[in-house]
Amino acid sequence: MPINYGDGGTSAAGRIVQVVQTVKTDTYSTQSSTYGDITGLNTSITVASGNKVLVHAQLWIGDAGSYSSWFRMRRVNPNGSDTAPFLGDSAGSRTRATTGGYTDQNSFAQKICSFMVLDTPSDYSAAQSYRVQMMSGYNGTTSYVNQDYQNSNSSSRGRSISTVTLFEVAA
Repeated sequence: MPINYGDGGTSAAGRIVQVVQTVKTDTYSTQSSTYGDITGLNTSITVASGNKVLVHAQLWIGDAGSYSSWFRMRRVNPNGSDTAPFLGDSAGSRTRATTGGYTDQNSFAQKICSFMVLDTPSDYSAAQSYRVQMMSGYNGTTSYVNQDYQNSNSSSRGRSISTVTLFEVAA
């Protein structure tokens, strides 16, 4: 028996089947110029064979003025292998990233970095895990998630949240 949707269609193709979200409310920092997992910004989803995963991440970052932070998404397959399927092209010594960039010249500013990608899982036997990794653009310079660089205790400053949301999209 077909399902009749509100728009009159009966096909499930392209429709959202389930949504899973992780919300990070605490802060994270790194001084490393190599990628490392952001604690608390990983989530998993089990999807039906043939379906896709729409991955949306929204990240608030703080750097010293004119410094950078870079992010990449990694997918961990059910067999334990992992990959970073969505990175910018290689070009000289530039950092390959899913998103990121420079903070303006004010170290009290927070910047939003986000990405949305449609992923095709390589294995449907169990849950796919997605995690966000971060690196500082300059080794030894601290980059932050969910706070500004100065982190002054003032009502004019804020703490924010970062999220990773996974949507199962029917084939």
